[in-house]
Amino acid sequence: MLISKPTQGGRGFPTMLVAVFLGVGALLGGAAPRSGVARMGATAAPFRPDNRALISEPAAVWALDQMQLADVSIETAELQAVVPTTFYRPLKQEQEGPVILFLHGADFSCLEWRFVIQALTQQGFDCAAVDWWSGGWTERAQITRRLERGDGVEPWTLVRQHIAAFVQQQLDGRPVILVGASLGGAVAIDFASSYAELVDALVLIDAGGESYKAPPPDQVALAAEPVLAIKSAFQAIQKRIPTQEAQIVSMHRSQPGVYGASLAYLKAGGIARRVGRERIRQLQQPTLVIWGEDDDILPLKDAYAFERDLQRCKAIKVVENAGHSPHLDRPQEVIAPLAAFAAQQRRGTNSASQT
Repeated sequence: MLISKPTQGGRGFPTMLVAVFLGVGALLGGAAPRSGVARMGATAAPFRPDNRALISEPAAVWALDQMQLADVSIETAELQAVVPTTFYRPLKQEQEGPVILFLHGADFSCLEWRFVIQALTQQGFDCAAVDWWSGGWTERAQITRRLERGDGVEPWTLVRQHIAAFVQQQLDGRPVILVGASLGGAVAIDFASSYAELVDALVLIDAGGESYKAPPPDQVALAAEPVLAIKSAFQAIQKRIPTQEAQIVSMHRSQPGVYGASLAYLKAGGIARRVGRERIRQLQQPTLVIWGEDDDILPLKDAYAFERDLQRCKAIKVVENAGHSPHLDRPQEVIAPLAAFAAQQRRGTNSASQT
């Protein structure tokens, strides 16, 4: 069967689908010029996906009602483009202090964070979740077309530039507590090492970086088309599964450019070319590591490898009876340590600003 183990409450990722993408090096990263990213932010407008009516799960409905669309301008040596970008930020606060910014995993969307963000918002935290090139409703064509031109530009470079532009334009350049899961965890590692001034702290949830359930990058690139064909077949079956979780995971896949972006990413060989032990050891931000005890995509031992290699690993939280996505399997077990960590970072920021 496609789902190799049941998940708590039906909230976890279908494991095989994640493995097909993550297991061939599906994570992102690269070095981007900071001075070229535009800082003036366009006004965001409400955004409602066309297939929203299919969704009845209360947390997903809540998140969809918060969705916004804004033009994000990127002006760098590698890319000059405006990328219509989808996100939600339910409780925008004007005071000093970090925003908690969430990066989704492989081929999902910002809806991945619906349980966590709803709870944190109720506790008064300023949170934002953004759709980036690998998923959601953010337009992909601008980045994919640039990659198709060649010139040695890599996907992780453009992804970093897009996220940096989003932070500067839609979050007013405020430093963030950056949270990434799976693919998004490796993206977070790469972003934090490249834009250290924009990241106050990190939270890594079952993140890639210490290992990859994948062949070497050159083999990933050679196998891109057949692997993507398998992945597409799995997704076609998943779309027919009559559960809310399957429908939520599949919502964005009818958007233009989904296949092309995945193919371009795989042809680049995966983020293992960029994010590994050496880059992890460069991180200077305080970091919380959260891991599902029963993760069968990336093993629990990776959490302790992060503890070894991170300069400032503050804690490891192992979530029992959870797989690769503990924030979906057992969200309350993720919300509590994340909130405590964010509150500690917020107090540190406030203390520094008063001295």
